[in-house]
Amino acid sequence: MARMDVKDHKSIKIEKYAEDSIELDLEEVVDDEEEDCEELQLPRPTSWIDPETGNVVQGCEVFPLKYESNVRPNNNHTRRGDEFEVCPICHHLWTTKGTHQLCCLPCGHMYGLSCIETWLQTSSSGTRKCPDCPQCKTLCTLKDVRLLYATRLRIPNATAAADQILADQMASTRCYPYSLAGVSAYGDYELGRILYAADKKIDVLKRRDDVLGQQNVAMKRQTKFLNLKAHAEKQAKSLEQRAGAMGRADALRRQANVFGRLADKYLHKADAFGRHADAYGRRAEELEETERCDAAATFYRP
Repeated sequence: MARMDVKDHKSIKIEKYAEDSIELDLEEVVDDEEEDCEELQLPRPTSWIDPETGNVVQGCEVFPLKYESNVRPNNNHTRRGDEFEVCPICHHLWTTKGTHQLCCLPCGHMYGLSCIETWLQTSSSGTRKCPDCPQCKTLCTLKDVRLLYATRLRIPNATAAADQILADQMASTRCYPYSLAGVSAYGDYELGRILYAADKKIDVLKRRDDVLGQQNVAMKRQTKFLNLKAHAEKQAKSLEQRAGAMGRADALRRQANVFGRLADKYLHKADAFGRHADAYGRRAEELEETERCDAAATFYRP
């Protein structure tokens, strides 16, 4: 009987080393972080000033997905980082003096002097009956133009962060005019989004299956450790009833505690894998919704 006790004790020690190696493998597992599900925003009507002609262009504005953030938009209507130093009509830097000096209208909008003079003169002699501000359409004349004497305009520190977020958002938008070329370019853009969403959904579902497999392995290992804990506690209780075996009984008790902690750790790991699997499931649903909405999106005049 003593040999059997020693053998059982050694088997527990061997099992401990094996499970310690499994625990090291577990610690090397890097959980995939939950991906942010991008909120789909449908196209919306907008307008902008053509820098070449000075005319107002009507069109459609879209918000690219994050994967497109490194792709330079194929249009000239995105805002620049120095938008507070350029004339919104010609998109060139204004000057502190000369023909393109910084000036403003009564509404507060600022332009280069030569650009706003040309705009107002064209407005009064063209199809528009009354000259107005290119941006807000407030009625004004050449007499209302006021020269400004400033070097550079900077965003106040108190609002720099919020304005930078807005500038980044505007820099990522794309505008398509209501024309044959605009409709064609918009169609190519939407097709690219649909294909991307389909490929991404396949990848997300595959990752979800992988995470579910990891969760299953973690749950099996948790069950194994619980069984080892129960076995060690049973052996410890048996040894406590024998004289001179208290040392081995205490060792088995400690071993049972180790197995219990490992079982709890695998339980937490299984729960984490489950949450990640749910996140991937929601991500797949978002991508499927993106496919449907992009396919149904239309390029229309308001």
